[in-house]
Amino acid sequence: MAKFHFHLGPVQTFVAQSRRTRDLWAGSYLLSYLSGVAIAEAQKEGAQIDKPFVAGDLMLAAIKGQELKSDPGASLPNHFTATIDGDDQEAARVARACDAALRSAWGQVCEAVWSSYLAPLEEEGCGTRQIFDRQVTSFWDIYWVVGQAGSALAMRKLSRVRPRPSEPGEKCVLMGNMQELSGFVNLRERGKRDDFWRKLRKKVGRLDLHPQERLCGPALVKRLYPKVDELALGWSTNKLHWPSTAYLAAAPFIKEVLQQKPQEAMAFAEHVREVGGDNLFCQSASIFGFDSHNDFARLDGNFFYERLLGSPDNTPLNIEEERKSLVAELKSLAKSVGTPLSHFALLAADGDNMGKLLQEESMSPQALGKALNAFGEKARQVIQDHLGFVIYLGGDDLLAMLPADSALQAADAIEQAWRLAFKETCSSTVAQKATISAALVIAPLRAPLRRLMQAVHDKLDLVAKSKNNRCSLAISLWKGQGEDALWVTSWEREAESGSCRAVDELTSFAQALSSKEAGEQISSSFLHRMEQNLAMLTGSPGLAPGERPEVTTSPEVMESLLKAEYAQSVREKDSPYAGVVVSKICRLLKPHIGPSSGEKAFEALDQKIELDALAVARFLSKPTQEEN
Repeated sequence: MAKFHFHLGPVQTFVAQSRRTRDLWAGSYLLSYLSGVAIAEAQKEGAQIDKPFVAGDLMLAAIKGQELKSDPGASLPNHFTATIDGDDQEAARVARACDAALRSAWGQVCEAVWSSYLAPLEEEGCGTRQIFDRQVTSFWDIYWVVGQAGSALAMRKLSRVRPRPSEPGEKCVLMGNMQELSGFVNLRERGKRDDFWRKLRKKVGRLDLHPQERLCGPALVKRLYPKVDELALGWSTNKLHWPSTAYLAAAPFIKEVLQQKPQEAMAFAEHVREVGGDNLFCQSASIFGFDSHNDFARLDGNFFYERLLGSPDNTPLNIEEERKSLVAELKSLAKSVGTPLSHFALLAADGDNMGKLLQEESMSPQALGKALNAFGEKARQVIQDHLGFVIYLGGDDLLAMLPADSALQAADAIEQAWRLAFKETCSSTVAQKATISAALVIAPLRAPLRRLMQAVHDKLDLVAKSKNNRCSLAISLWKGQGEDALWVTSWEREAESGSCRAVDELTSFAQALSSKEAGEQISSSFLHRMEQNLAMLTGSPGLAPGERPEVTTSPEVMESLLKAEYAQSVREKDSPYAGVVVSKICRLLKPHIGPSSGEKAFEALDQKIELDALAVARFLSKPTQEEN
């Protein structure tokens, strides 16, 4: 028996180099497909796939030509381990066959895009075919090693033997190290360059190629292969239309309007059609469970925002004089349900130390696969129930997008779904040790997706897993084009008696901030003065996001100071609520890290505070409902 390890890359950069939400999905889907082709080839050659667990995987079934009732999601990782009945030479032969099958499948995808869109314009460019072939041929890094030790694969990836070809001329706006495809490099030929992209844009549609976009071969393939998916993959993905960040953020608003004001909603949509035409409607409604025949649910996401509706650049109309009337109608719709949020969330989650768990508990890949399949089913339902959509979900790895106001509850439900899946399928010892970490990046509609993708993976790997000892949730809040606050916590936290869910504690405090009822009211001025005083107590008046400074005074002194500030804010010297409010604040400020042993689900850090918890709570209490 011989074993080999197979890896396809790049992964995170390829997915993150995106302008549209569909790009994120398309990159993940394509990687899963190519990895699946290699896995299918290994199985065809008689190899057994040890990791990941692939029994029943829908992507693999589609690759093998099986008829499916629905499109398979991106579910296969970019690496696998296989065992072959033979010696190392036989394992190497099978690995080479996997490599060849993957490259052939990638070539088919590229040729589908080339023949459908670029071939008719080849004469309009300057060496476009040569540029395209050069880029797509050398794009993927495929590594494989034969042997038992998986660490050999990491060593192999560090020893590149083939440098990438240098790329001349003007560069791709998404993959900045590669030449754009028109091939014109001289300033005097800019007119020809612009003509090439204008003609291609006319062919593929303005939505699929922005006027400012000039792309390289791999970026254009990722963008356009969903339009020719049957030719490229062999089946239809039905994902040609994908919700924008504006539509995603507005999904809860759309749902409420459809429930509370269905007639007014239909009248608004009909008015948009009359003054703007049919091209202002999209096909994203069914992704969120809305009626795909309801015109209000089919409106482009920009039409749900007053500021964007007031802008001709964002919402073009044929009859410009009707714009003010549409804005007035939208305001009327929002009176009872509130305006849509201008933020959305990117969620990433990943199981903690799964390889170590397999070794320590002698857990079979089949048993692990059963638990992960159960988790996958639960996780997809969780994301759907919270009006989000899955970009990638395979094994213990999840990437999804959600509206900002349901993202925290979705993340909490994902962790509980994970624990339940292992509890139902594994021993109590394994279920206790199997934990998951997650990261949320909450950002404005116009935040660049590539930066958000990098941020969410950094917060997951470097903050939730590394800094906070795993079994944790990291929340990164962006109010503009960068991070304003970072709060990381264990899933469970210390309570007055026992423990509580971290998300419940945070949202409960946020609700108290926005409450208008008499009682434990917390004013913004009180929070502002409190944050200033606490920062001074730490000796660090300027704190970076996520910083956890030590408190230089005793907890008793700090509580007395906060009670005095609270009494001043409510103008009541002996307020009966001061103790309760300050107790809630002190618990929220106390950092909690993941478990250092199996006895407890968290560990509280008594000598430090985390002021960003208040910043996140304040955002949740009064989320931005219109972009500045």
